[in-house]
Amino acid sequence: MNTKTSDARLVPIREVAKITGLNPITLRAWERRYGLIEPVRTESGHRLYTPEHIEMLQEAIKLTEQGIPISQIKALLPEPKASLPDQNGDIATQLKTTAQQQDLDSLNALLDTLLADFPDDFWREALVNTHLMLRDEETAVVVFWESAVLPRLYSRLYLTQRHRRRRSGTSIWVQNLAPQDAVLKALIALQLEQAGRRPLLCSWTLQPDTQAATQLEANRCADIAVIAGASDADRQNAQAWQKWAEAHPGLSVQMFMPSGSKAPNDAADFSVSYLGTNAH
Repeated sequence: MNTKTSDARLVPIREVAKITGLNPITLRAWERRYGLIEPVRTESGHRLYTPEHIEMLQEAIKLTEQGIPISQIKALLPEPKASLPDQNGDIATQLKTTAQQQDLDSLNALLDTLLADFPDDFWREALVNTHLMLRDEETAVVVFWESAVLPRLYSRLYLTQRHRRRRSGTSIWVQNLAPQDAVLKALIALQLEQAGRRPLLCSWTLQPDTQAATQLEANRCADIAVIAGASDADRQNAQAWQKWAEAHPGLSVQMFMPSGSKAPNDAADFSVSYLGTNAH
């Protein structure tokens, strides 16, 4: 019998079969007939198993080897604990590797499980970290990643908006400086929407000049969220937006930059939020 896994992650049935020595038919039978464990299900119906599931299966195997019928084993096993990976960096690394390999089935399974079964703050941080690790990859990898993630985020944003009462008042303009940061823009818009704000996802990129104030007022926006990178040009852009906020009281700027970026200090109507945790 194989030793139990120590990698805190969700694994498909074929890998569980290798770890435990049980074939997939037996695993499905133990689930259906005896309710031994209840694996995570993706939207497409694929089974994914936690480390706790695997430990329970290995314990069940030991009990059957002692002569206990499988029909009696569930009552002898402890209830599985709901668990998250030790760090969302673990799942971010899985997502990054799967995207680099352009393995669509595996990426879809990971994303389905992440968004369906984990708290919003957890999966948002995991997707941010993944994106920051992928944003400077070759174009084909970034496009592959975006094509898998963006439809899910836009769908969630739409559903969140539908379930909220119509709100009056101002909106917040959300823009990304780099074209490869569309995923970050969608994540931040969703976070703002869930916090009760009304984001406008904009394809236009405003510059910190007089035209920006005119455009924001025309769209009934009192705030602008700017997603930037960590380069010197991004830092200079943040400094320009800080000066712009000082010159336009009543219009506030919130910069979103990768963790570790050199950004100007917060000031009146200007703030910086850092994205990711040790993503680089």
